[in-house]
Amino acid sequence: MDSFFVKALGLELKSKITGARVGRPWLEEPFQIILPLTPSPSEGRADRHTRAPGDRPLPSPSGGRVYLYCSCNPAFPILYLTSKRPGARSKEEKRWELAGRKHHDQAGALFPKYLTGALIAEIRVVDMERILIFRLHGGSLRQQDFAEDDYSCLDLVFELMGRNANVILTTDQGKILAALRSVPAHKNRYRQILPGYMYCFPPKPAKEDPLSLTEESFLRLLETYDGAIPWPNFLHQKIAGLDLLLAGEIAARAESKATTGLSLEKAFWIAFLEIMDIYRQGSFSPAILYPEDGTGRLISFPLRQQIKRRLPDQVFSTASEAARQLEKIWHQMSAVQTLRSYLGQKVRLALDKARARHLALEDDLCRAEQAEQYRKQADLIMAYAHQLRKGMDQLNARDLFDPQSEAFITIPLDPRLTPIQNAQSYYKKYTKAKRSKDIVRQRLEEAQRELTSLSLWLSRLEAEESLTALLEYADTLREEGIIQPDELTPQADCGPRASSARLPFKDIRRYVSVDGLDILVGKNDRGNDTLISKIARKDDLWLHAQDAAGSHVLVRNPQRLSQIPYSTILQAASLAAYFSKARNDTKVAVAYAFKKYVTKPKGAKPGLVVMSQKTTILVSPEIKNFP
Repeated sequence: MDSFFVKALGLELKSKITGARVGRPWLEEPFQIILPLTPSPSEGRADRHTRAPGDRPLPSPSGGRVYLYCSCNPAFPILYLTSKRPGARSKEEKRWELAGRKHHDQAGALFPKYLTGALIAEIRVVDMERILIFRLHGGSLRQQDFAEDDYSCLDLVFELMGRNANVILTTDQGKILAALRSVPAHKNRYRQILPGYMYCFPPKPAKEDPLSLTEESFLRLLETYDGAIPWPNFLHQKIAGLDLLLAGEIAARAESKATTGLSLEKAFWIAFLEIMDIYRQGSFSPAILYPEDGTGRLISFPLRQQIKRRLPDQVFSTASEAARQLEKIWHQMSAVQTLRSYLGQKVRLALDKARARHLALEDDLCRAEQAEQYRKQADLIMAYAHQLRKGMDQLNARDLFDPQSEAFITIPLDPRLTPIQNAQSYYKKYTKAKRSKDIVRQRLEEAQRELTSLSLWLSRLEAEESLTALLEYADTLREEGIIQPDELTPQADCGPRASSARLPFKDIRRYVSVDGLDILVGKNDRGNDTLISKIARKDDLWLHAQDAAGSHVLVRNPQRLSQIPYSTILQAASLAAYFSKARNDTKVAVAYAFKKYVTKPKGAKPGLVVMSQKTTILVSPEIKNFP
């Protein structure tokens, strides 16, 4: 949000809510405040004393309430007017919530005390700054309640300046009464924001004021350009209120005009005047810019410069509509990032535990494979028992099992045991190791499958960008015991994002190919096993990434076609590659065969199958060709 967009927002608010009365504000989230606004009950008197000529009252034909929403989140400060009560989350957003929500700043709790019932008398924009100031009259607290304070009205200051964004309530003399974000001395020695302190504006950078620049002074400024940096960076560094986008717009317009015969300096001056005329006249067309390298930017008018865009610019009738739309997009992306990070942390923790368990089982297997060594040591102790006595801690003897060797071997003994008891101890180790060898090998295979499954889960989570899909993952991770039932709020069953049709098995995704055939994808080992043992028919086509752990994919063939359309095979193979550990590869080999050639061995673990015939195809891992 740059100074131009703040100016557009200020003009909109000035025309719509001047003369409105503030209801009781509330804090929705940390650093977020919402002001309910209603038209003044005494409209005639309010018009005479609080509204400037030409300003329109709050546009509400039924006299209903609107809301002013402001967030001072350092990552995304925003301010807009809306008729819908803010704080209402979407269906997906209501289905999850992380524990341990932050407490609000104590200074912010004073806003309802001062603002309830106040009248918005005036709204002004600080020129070329991202600051809006509301002049307020009246309120729930009258002057006689604070005899020690000498003020007749209040100022509500909205500072929309990136990580330093804040909402500050002051008297007309500048004394701070409340702030949404406190700024003590250890955070900022120059400017403290605390109740009782005097308010001062943020320090201005040493740049030229664009509103006072004349052609002569602008051309002198251009003469200082040495070509070390691009023109947009130079203008951004020298002129206040111009971010890199606006500076780039001026440079692009100037370069276009210079091709018509104008000198570059004159072209820059004309382009600069065009941009500043938009600011002075307030002829804004609020829009959202979707650059390829970002999520979205609020702009006060569509830009002409050549910017690589992910989507076309989205133009709105008011600045509030644009701000609200981008805030909704940002909030959804923030929810995705937060949930993805949370689930990823849980999977990494489970992965670390699985690795430790795998290493422990490898050690157990090494010990189990020493069973014959234990028997040999026990036999040697028995052979030399007549030379041993209780209290000895080791046996040094020639290896009787290798007559050709002259080497001596050392066998540790327990000095508390007799020679026979020591031999019996080694015989017990031999018996235990021999019995446990097969069990340890089986557990080691299970641990390896768990490692592969968790690694696949982690790669899927890191690449997922859909909140709905992440919620599905959370359901499965809860059932797998990776997250506890009370760590996230219980979730309703969520259908696959590729189709609204429901499946009787929640561990399976459903897609529809270009030929109208259903493509089913297992989410986990249980879903894979369900596909092969409960859903698949002999004429269905089964696919799986070759030599890589991943999901089973099944193309349903209810008409028993002798040949599945090749376009469907390509789509299904792309899904098999995408939902595998080889997702990041450029090309992935995918094996496929009809179900009648795919069998599950008796007693095999879930998801383990054997193919008697197969065909291999190379595809790119992607999911873009599905809705």
